[in-house]
Amino acid sequence: CGLSEIDMSNNPNIEFLHIANNRFEVVDVSNMANLHLFIVSDNSVSSIDVSNNTVHRNSSAEIDVRYYNYGLSMDSIHVTVSNNSVQGRNVNGDGIRVDLRGQAPSRATINNNTTRSTRYGMYLYAERSSKWHVENNTIDSTYYNGIYKNNGSSNIIGNTVEHAGRYTWSGNNFNGVYLDASSNYPGTDTLKNNTIRYNGKWDYKTQNTNGSYGVG
Repeated sequence: CGLSEIDMSNNPNIEFLHIANNRFEVVDVSNMANLHLFIVSDNSVSSIDVSNNTVHRNSSAEIDVRYYNYGLSMDSIHVTVSNNSVQGRNVNGDGIRVDLRGQAPSRATINNNTTRSTRYGMYLYAERSSKWHVENNTIDSTYYNGIYKNNGSSNIIGNTVEHAGRYTWSGNNFNGVYLDASSNYPGTDTLKNNTIRYNGKWDYKTQNTNGSYGVG
């Protein structure tokens, strides 16, 4: 139990970081607020793979990957987050967050993950015209957006997003998928073969929808 942080900044001896097959589980319920996986790296590491990890149900459930590119070509960078399970508690915990920062664009693949009962399902942010590939993820029951993407171009394919946006239909923060890009770094987004339903105001049981109302 506890906070797991990995800082690979300024480490020239490692080019590939692979974090796999771990289970982060609450043992002491009094310490539930400190359970997530947090990774920071600059381009001394050109490849990050976070896969097959489980973050057990808790109020800070999160996989957070932050990559800083200060000049490598985008094709030489591989940030992958795949086959992970993140279980929040009463729509707390940030699910899966990937930040691509620095002076040059990067690329990331986020696929085959499951998030449940978190604030966001996936929160994707880029400072430059990065590229996102988001495929075959399952997102259920979020307080805010199921998938939030700010800056960069994205392919969002074959995902299931249900019960996103807990209390309201209005605004940009309470829907299934939110895509945005700045005028300085415009993006092209493709959504294909996704299942996006039961989103917005899902906690109000009077709405006329089929299916369940999400999990706490």
